[in-house]
Amino acid sequence: MKPAVDFNNTDAEPPKLRELRGTVESQHTGELYVANAWKGASAILVFEACSGALQKRSKKRTPNTPLPPRAFHRVLATQASNAAVYHPYGLASHQQNVYASSQDSNAVVGLNSITGLPVPSKTENLTKGVIFAASVDAGGLRGVAFDDNGRLFAATRNAGVMVVEKSGRISHHIPIMDSIGVNYSPQERLMFVGSPNEKSVFALDVDGMKIVKTYTAEGMAHPAGITSFGGVLYVAGHDTRLVYKWEIESMEFLGSFAVGGGDALEDLNLGSC
Repeated sequence: MKPAVDFNNTDAEPPKLRELRGTVESQHTGELYVANAWKGASAILVFEACSGALQKRSKKRTPNTPLPPRAFHRVLATQASNAAVYHPYGLASHQQNVYASSQDSNAVVGLNSITGLPVPSKTENLTKGVIFAASVDAGGLRGVAFDDNGRLFAATRNAGVMVVEKSGRISHHIPIMDSIGVNYSPQERLMFVGSPNEKSVFALDVDGMKIVKTYTAEGMAHPAGITSFGGVLYVAGHDTRLVYKWEIESMEFLGSFAVGGGDALEDLNLGSC
């Protein structure tokens, strides 16, 4: 089979960015993957790895000079190359693959992070690359993330968070309704799940599959993107355009800061540069 796109063509112009949703830095390539969710041009876009941005630093710049932004590199997949890439929402990286959820098809598709070719499907009747498909009653898949055991955590509007084993079997339903963003912290072995319905972010112990911590803040009504680093939890407020911070262990609220731009915040990602 041929690759879904010409991934060697690094001079291609980026498609119009519209309705961006999930982002993830690939564990395999170090590149940044972005879900372009506009139904007129659904695609998984790829921006260069940190090493590429580092090479652009002028010799005259000091180490404290901000890096240039990551440049557009290539298109991993579109709806034309894979029907499951339609209105992509959440993105997750696991081993050499990137996975995307779809609000419309209730499916999660896996793609090789370099070629865009689909991973083997769990059953023959699924679209190529689809490793999991929820029922229509789930109300649409949103954020997705993997834990250290290779289990997929898929947030849904109506069915809480579904925990999917490597075999494709659903082993747990976590009753967090209207769940959106999910993010895994391997240091704490916690899966963070945001819910606008509850106006909170919950920390799920992936060993016991129990909610062990809850994070709230005044004014945070729609927690969207979630990430964590150095013992601190960061959550994007969809409507407030603020990023809220907590100390993970103590749940102490550390304040918030504003993000420029007029659009709602959909996702949050701390890259390696």
